[in-house]
Amino acid sequence: MGLFGFNQKDGPGIYKDAPQKNRFFNFFDIFFVRIWKVITLNVIYIIFCIPIVTIGPATCGLAYVLRKFANDEHAEVFSDFFDAFKKNFKQGLIVGIIEILFVAAFFYALQFYTIPENVANFPWFTYAVPLLYIGGGMYLFMRFYMYTIIVTFKVTIKQIYKNSFLFAVIGVVRNLLLTILAFVLVVMPLSGLNGLTLPIYLGAMVLIIPAFLGFVISYSTYPLLKKYMVDPYTEKKEEENLEESIFSDTIKK
Repeated sequence: MGLFGFNQKDGPGIYKDAPQKNRFFNFFDIFFVRIWKVITLNVIYIIFCIPIVTIGPATCGLAYVLRKFANDEHAEVFSDFFDAFKKNFKQGLIVGIIEILFVAAFFYALQFYTIPENVANFPWFTYAVPLLYIGGGMYLFMRFYMYTIIVTFKVTIKQIYKNSFLFAVIGVVRNLLLTILAFVLVVMPLSGLNGLTLPIYLGAMVLIIPAFLGFVISYSTYPLLKKYMVDPYTEKKEEENLEESIFSDTIKK
């Protein structure tokens, strides 16, 4: 799947022989223990997204810290975020700009294909709208994996999109559930905003929603990345190390 190596730092984590908890309950254990760190991370992320063009690198920083949280590993919010922001700046910038252009093109096309005059003149436009939603949904599914792949593996831009597409297909059920959650947390509240609820919604966005949603995404999707990318790489390296050890022992004898 385009795996060339890892791009991560070592740090203290869970004990190897520690008993494994049910993933559902473990999610809440991990999240509530780190809730203040998650809030801090969210504020940092929002600040770094303000220039717009830095959304990609900022999302790399967010994804890196949340990936460590989701795996119950130690992470320093400030230093790890900044390290991932700088280390993955180039790829994050490219992917982020592509994302901005994609979103802008999606909404422009959606508006264009639903103008009554255009639909009357070109009836086939009615078929374009469902295709747009399918394409937008597929991109959203891919996005659940993109930035975690960037901060975890040494891959090219092409491999980022290729692997993200494969995981969008492999994890279609969980991706659909994550999309529903994102819709409930981000989109649905927009329909009821007024002078009273707008400050509450904006405050929630600044303090918790992006990081919480990102944590849920990372916790839900990383097992797929581990199964299809991390574990095969680890097994391959272990086999190579074993072969080198056997060869060395043969030479010594």
